[in-house]
Amino acid sequence: MGVSSMLTLPVGVLAPVYIGWVYDITGTYGNSFTLILTIFALGLFSIFFLDPPSQKPEVVSDIDKLI
Repeated sequence: MGVSSMLTLPVGVLAPVYIGWVYDITGTYGNSFTLILTIFALGLFSIFFLDPPSQKPEVVSDIDKLI
């Protein structure tokens, strides 16, 4: 979650500024929303290629399973 937050925070801050800038230039929101939806779709598609998380150790005190 921490790694994804490092990526989503700047996008969440800059996306409204970008959308407003595109609207000021083109007079429509269509292009900017299409770009953002395309990026989200690519991110969703890339999730299918991630490995599932590893199993947690059964006993927390078993240090060999944690390493």
